[in-house]
Amino acid sequence: MNGALFLRYYLELVILLPASALALIPVRSFFRLREKTAYMLAALVALGLAAGGALLCTQLALSSKVVLPFCFLAGLILYGRLVELETEKKLFCFFNAAMLCFFCVMYTHFLAAPLELHFSGGPFSWQSSLLCLGLAVLCIGLAFRTLHVKIPLLLHTESLNLSWRGLLLLPLAFTVLLYWMTPLSFQVVMTGRVRTVSMVLMLFVPCVAWILYHFLWLITVRVTQSARLQQENTLLQMEHKRYDELRSYMEASRALRHDFRQHLLVIDQYAKDGNTKGLQAYLMPMLEKAGSTPPRYCMNAAADAIAAHYARLAEQQQTRIAFKLELPEKLPLPESDYCALLGNLLENALRAVAQLPEEDRRVEAVSLMLSDAMLGVSVSNPYTGKIRLGKNGLPHAGKAGHGLGLASVASTVQRYRGTLDIRTGNNVFAVDILMYCGEENT
Repeated sequence: MNGALFLRYYLELVILLPASALALIPVRSFFRLREKTAYMLAALVALGLAAGGALLCTQLALSSKVVLPFCFLAGLILYGRLVELETEKKLFCFFNAAMLCFFCVMYTHFLAAPLELHFSGGPFSWQSSLLCLGLAVLCIGLAFRTLHVKIPLLLHTESLNLSWRGLLLLPLAFTVLLYWMTPLSFQVVMTGRVRTVSMVLMLFVPCVAWILYHFLWLITVRVTQSARLQQENTLLQMEHKRYDELRSYMEASRALRHDFRQHLLVIDQYAKDGNTKGLQAYLMPMLEKAGSTPPRYCMNAAADAIAAHYARLAEQQQTRIAFKLELPEKLPLPESDYCALLGNLLENALRAVAQLPEEDRRVEAVSLMLSDAMLGVSVSNPYTGKIRLGKNGLPHAGKAGHGLGLASVASTVQRYRGTLDIRTGNNVFAVDILMYCGEENT
């Protein structure tokens, strides 16, 4: 085997290494393995594929352009096993990396064409391969904020869940186009003004992609901010209503305490006269005025307001609801995130039990701090019919617009690197959640 030729092929195919980084950076919070382990495994596989591809090209006198797509296909299979994410999102991130990789390979053909004219063909010279790797590293540097911040935000945004199939078409189309447009010979590149014009026009590919991603990111940020403000306003309204309830109870209690001495004198007189009917008639309006003590569900005001709101809804639909919320006054995560999660779970549970006979309607909700940074949430309810769980572990929505609540819950849990377990045994639907609320997540 020609060692020098193998080395040239190997250096050309090592572009798979930066391509792996481009594919993995946006999905770092979705790894099935530890982050460092995932990066090391991807690097080893990329170098192994480069070595195998170089050996194949050397032995069979193939062009690296023939082998590179098969290397990417093998990488895609590993990528699917390594990343726990919806298929459309995974393919979007993978082909975005492939697009930038093929851009670097193609741009090197034009940039290094004068140098390559001195070679008789075959793979890049080692100088051109190093130039190609340099372009890939430059792409990582220029696109790092987009890869590290903007695309992950898009992946976590629920409002884009139905759009990823369309968004996937952009990097896929650009990848195919760049691969197809890769020159067959460097002599063609040097014909007339082909090299100069092509180098300028090709810069539009990453620029168009970056502009689109940035535009989507800006829209997502505005939509997310608007949704969070609406969420916080709803929460404030619930807290205000809860405050009014407690204030009304305190006012009634204060009035009763103020008149307590006079009431005792009247009660004493009724007792001395043995007038039990008059005593009962006298006490009845006071008892109605005093009412029952409003329950306090937990120390945190926002969670208490959410619980009180859904307790009222449960009472309206004749559903028994039991809360066990052992939460501190200050939560280790934004109250809007926690209340949205708990509210979605309770809303789904109440909707499910509304179809049952009144005597079977019940909902149980438990939430407590398992440690200073570990939060547990569990909501269960009986159900009727059949529930089919999809590959993502979530139930299939029976109607349009249904299932969004649990999708939102799953997105929140994923954002806090938690676990979501759905159980459907014995006609009881239960959702168990563990979330890590450390400083890096808040």
